[in-house]
Amino acid sequence: DIEAIQRLLHAGQPILPYPYLRAGQRVRITRGPFQDVEGILVRTNPRKGLLVVSIDLLQRSVAVHLDCTQLEAA
Repeated sequence: DIEAIQRLLHAGQPILPYPYLRAGQRVRITRGPFQDVEGILVRTNPRKGLLVVSIDLLQRSVAVHLDCTQLEAA
């Protein structure tokens, strides 16, 4: 894995940091209108993740698709 990263670095192509997040992980939104909202990351793909925010007291949940670069581990 380290060798693969080194090859990417030496290839001369633009490389951007990307959050290492897993489905089922608790995450926090870092920017945008939902900044600081926390929820469970249900699904990820290269463009969007499905974030579920639950209110246990009301036993209700809502889901929103977000750019995964707006998320960090909570």
